[in-house]
Amino acid sequence: MSMEFPDHFTLRNPFKSPQLKDVKTLKLVLNNSIKAYLISDPQSPFSGAALAVDAGSWHDPSDKEGMAHFLEHCLFLGTQKYPEDNDFERFIYDNSGSFNAYTASDHSLYHFTVTPSAFHGALDRFSRFFYEPLLNSNADRERNAVDQEFRKNIESDYWRALHVRKELADPSHPFSMFNTGNLESMSKISTDELEKWFNSTYSANLMSLVVLGTQPIEELRSLVEQQFITIPNRNHPKLNTSGRPLYPSLKGGTLVWIDPIKDLKKLTVSWEVPNTILIDPETHPGDLLGRVLGYEGKGSLLSQLKKFHWVDNLSAGSSDSGSDNGQFEVSVTLTDDPGMAHWQDVLEHIFKAIADLRENSIPKYIFDESNYMSKVHWDFQQRSRGIVTSYAALLRKEPIQSFPERSFFTSRFDPKRIHEVLDYLTPSNAIVQVLAHPSKAITPPSVVLDRQEKHMGAVYGLSAIPPQLFAALRSSRPIPEIHSPHPNEFIPQHLTLVEPPQFATPTSPPELLTETNLGRLWFAPDVEFRVPEVTFDFVLRTPALNPSNPRSQLLAILYSRFIAEDLREISYDAAIAGLHFDTGIAAGSTGIRFAVDGYSEKALQLLTRLLKTATSPNLSPTFFRTQKAALDRALSNRTKDPPLSQSFEVLYTLLAPTSYLPSSTLLPVLRELTFADLQNFIPSLFDTYILEGFVGGNASRKDALDAWESVVRTIGAPKRVCAPAEVAKGKAVDLEGGVKPHVVDVDVPVKGNAMVLAIHAGHRSDLDRSANLEVLSKLIKEPYYSELRTKQQTAYIVHSGLTTLHESLFLILQIQSDSHDPSALLHRTDLLLEQFLSTDFRSRMPQVLESTLSRLRKPHDSLPQKLGHLRAIAFDDIWGGSNAPAFDLIQRRIAAMENVSVGTVEHVAAEVFGRMGRVVVCARGVGESRKGEYISVGLEEAREWAKNRARL
Repeated sequence: MSMEFPDHFTLRNPFKSPQLKDVKTLKLVLNNSIKAYLISDPQSPFSGAALAVDAGSWHDPSDKEGMAHFLEHCLFLGTQKYPEDNDFERFIYDNSGSFNAYTASDHSLYHFTVTPSAFHGALDRFSRFFYEPLLNSNADRERNAVDQEFRKNIESDYWRALHVRKELADPSHPFSMFNTGNLESMSKISTDELEKWFNSTYSANLMSLVVLGTQPIEELRSLVEQQFITIPNRNHPKLNTSGRPLYPSLKGGTLVWIDPIKDLKKLTVSWEVPNTILIDPETHPGDLLGRVLGYEGKGSLLSQLKKFHWVDNLSAGSSDSGSDNGQFEVSVTLTDDPGMAHWQDVLEHIFKAIADLRENSIPKYIFDESNYMSKVHWDFQQRSRGIVTSYAALLRKEPIQSFPERSFFTSRFDPKRIHEVLDYLTPSNAIVQVLAHPSKAITPPSVVLDRQEKHMGAVYGLSAIPPQLFAALRSSRPIPEIHSPHPNEFIPQHLTLVEPPQFATPTSPPELLTETNLGRLWFAPDVEFRVPEVTFDFVLRTPALNPSNPRSQLLAILYSRFIAEDLREISYDAAIAGLHFDTGIAAGSTGIRFAVDGYSEKALQLLTRLLKTATSPNLSPTFFRTQKAALDRALSNRTKDPPLSQSFEVLYTLLAPTSYLPSSTLLPVLRELTFADLQNFIPSLFDTYILEGFVGGNASRKDALDAWESVVRTIGAPKRVCAPAEVAKGKAVDLEGGVKPHVVDVDVPVKGNAMVLAIHAGHRSDLDRSANLEVLSKLIKEPYYSELRTKQQTAYIVHSGLTTLHESLFLILQIQSDSHDPSALLHRTDLLLEQFLSTDFRSRMPQVLESTLSRLRKPHDSLPQKLGHLRAIAFDDIWGGSNAPAFDLIQRRIAAMENVSVGTVEHVAAEVFGRMGRVVVCARGVGESRKGEYISVGLEEAREWAKNRARL
């Protein structure tokens, strides 16, 4: 029998969300030593499981780099009971599920979610990964997928910087190895060696399992014991890197300067700290230090740096590199001017902030606030599809006896432990990394970019921190402008529930509280979830903001950045207290959105401050200049995005030219904008407008009306109320009526190729057709992925799905490849679509239809998800454009879905997979000629080539 441990923590701290009142949990250690945490949730619309095994890339043999990652791919390719290489993904996809896995340094994690009715079948397939995988010829084929994954990251500055750090690490430390792997390293690994490594590293005693099901807890226990007890316990020891630092040779302060692919300006200071200290499970000193150094409110390091306009943003915190190796980092994005020229001053201020913590420590109320908010989040948590994944990652780090308490709460406040971490945060232990193009004006003479990382090709230089700067860092003293946060004014103290209207039910539509020529306000009280959360959402629609006018779109972006900056010093406190605001261009690009959501107690307080700031922002010419430069840099960097991203930018500008503007259109307009343009633009937003409002959740009618009055009073009455028809609306191009397919070829200055096929499939107002398209898109998802990625090995990124663009529905099929020309990808896609009606989709239809209906009948996992759905309908041009919006849209979709049959899907498929109404974007990257790519030559050139070949 398994060993059972009572879940004292959950029993002492029951969930306050009625949604979870019937949830039961159970903690087990199976007979083979697997740690298991079971969650029984009878009403959950999904089930799932995740398994973490303490075997990761640091376990790779030194001459077989990438072994762990290769195995992670191969475990999905069939088992003895289910030998087909696409069986698992087909079963999951056909049951409205998802799956994935990742390989980390010291562990690998596998997970899935699925419709509850398919849970038994999914768990049976999943468990067999770990005791009867077929590591055969399918594994040989998967080498290409690993290589494609590697190649898609070659021009990612994140991955390039990581590999520079690996190259600087101790060569004998597993961190230094090439853990992703590529075709060259995979060629050294036979399937026999892969199986041998699997047996030598994967063991039940290293596994942590989390399972979520709708079954009673004892039935879940029986199911888990039956499915997972077969996994052998080989009693492998856990990896231990205690006393083995990552960078033993980098002492005395190191400066690493990396030349990025994109135009980036990022400064990162990192210190290696043993995990036994940094992420001590009882005191969490790294988290507390990250909260203070990463704070954005008054007296923060960021606020001081912002006063000089040196940085755009800052982050700080600890990271678990693996096993016993941890790192603490402070990272900033520097402004073009003056920030980049003052990177050394920024560095000095970071050490001044650390000096303040050494001298004054962290106040205990910060610890108390953190634990208090952890308790609030725990009490009012709602369903999350990611729970099995996050819990499995946490369970592997915590003893089963205490889980999940130490993962969510800090046991005690320990200033001594905090100072142990601070003892490591010295200039001598620091690695200062600058990710920016070198410049004579800013790069120290000692830094020569004379090195090139061997796998990703990043060019970089290495030197000691310049002596004068190093001396300044060592002598850093606190300054009064930087100090620990004051008590947080937004921490909720009285989270009480508002009684909903007497006759309201979970299916009641929102109530129209206000309708005037100025606009209308919808109210949706929470009857179903009963948690103290609220949404205040207002959109000011105005002719001054036109989706096809680049000038208005850019000015609106800059305006929203001024609002965010003005509110930064309070918004960070609000976010810590579970309260968030959003402002910017609303969906459809025809208005400005002012929204607040989160815990209800102080939400109206934050909304009021948001509105006051929006109507009278603190405009600064210097901030305008830095933000204009940052926006310019972001738009310019799009040309260095992966080919698939660039393909979508082209596609959307073709399908919706009145609402999607390419960076090539935006950039020249941006460069002409002046501070005076912004000053004149902001008042124009409020001259003529119409207002849309939505209040939902833990609020009363009075709360909703008070919010409406606050908005109207603060922004002021318009000079003229505009009619809805005056507000420009985006529109997709008309591809109906026999429009022939168009292929657009674009060259992109990055490595790799991409193909995106968009098929106009119908209008979203036609619910019967939409239902058939939804089923059809699910039926095509697995064959497209399995055929082009798994079997043909054309690419690592292969996706398909149904998407909405304004009033139209499009079926999108997309691939990014480093081995195949985009025209070849298109031909293979066309062939698969042409053959679809002759496949076995008819036998799969009942399961796909059942799982789709199951999800529709339980559509919302949380209150924010439900409110988001209702708000979208209220503000939608089609569903909300009348006095009686379609708030019963889900019921209508269910009715339409119940009428779907094999015959109706066949009819729609025959239309959609015809050759009309298509737009294809083929993006060709740079680099050497690709495998399988034809070389275009003339007749005479071909004859000469043939003669030369004949001589060989």
